[in-house]
Amino acid sequence: MKEVFEFRVAEDVARARIPPDAGRSTGLVRTLSVSRTDPLFETIGQIDEEMRHGGRAFFTSWSVKRTYTKQEFESADLLLISPQRVFEPAGEECGTSYDERNSECNCGGKAVQTGDLFLEKSSLPSADFSKTIAGEVVVSKRVVDLSEEEGLTGAVFGAVQYAGHGNDPSASHWQLVDATRVDLDSATEVGESPFDKAPHDKRGCGVVGINLLSQVVVRQPADGQADWFRTAQKIGARRGLLRPRPLLLISQKAYRSFCRSKLNGLTIEPAVTI
Repeated sequence: MKEVFEFRVAEDVARARIPPDAGRSTGLVRTLSVSRTDPLFETIGQIDEEMRHGGRAFFTSWSVKRTYTKQEFESADLLLISPQRVFEPAGEECGTSYDERNSECNCGGKAVQTGDLFLEKSSLPSADFSKTIAGEVVVSKRVVDLSEEEGLTGAVFGAVQYAGHGNDPSASHWQLVDATRVDLDSATEVGESPFDKAPHDKRGCGVVGINLLSQVVVRQPADGQADWFRTAQKIGARRGLLRPRPLLLISQKAYRSFCRSKLNGLTIEPAVTI
């Protein structure tokens, strides 16, 4: 696996703190692409920490990209799936209800959807996998049919209702409501940024951190025969419509089915199972 972090820094800030030949510049923004083993990675973290003490940040945004070999994909017991097609409005804006009375804190980690997912009919994408801006996962009928035809187990699909149309469920879209539980291992790094790693949250609400910072590491699931999984722990923060959400994983069997059927709208990464 090859992992590269990308940091975007205002050019005037970069010019004052790092060598002029570091990264690539567009004139206004300097983009720094580094691995964890690159000395510049540690330098970026040190500068950012120093500047934050003064109320500023060194980089304005960051992202990470991991690339894997064919062998890593084919040998993984479980693989992380992430819908990439994002749309709005969110379910809560269309009449979907949530119950947060069991939450011990305001993080939203124990919010429970109480009923079908309501969405605007015109907003639903054609992709096989998508999610609302609030993280509600929607799949095409093709995904539901494939799961049934291939004997893929562990997923719970729920109806998607068209907002303002009464009891009028979609015939083309379904919500991925739930899946077989799997535990996220503490070896999975989480935090606000690559330099702000945090131990997994122990508050009891199930939220372990804001962002995923490393390849996913999960423990061997109790039901090793299932094909759809969701982590018992959640990642994210309560911000407006956003709530922490579990990570989604599939078995090697499901991965091969997805590849054969050329399902779209998602990224897939091998996970480590211990």
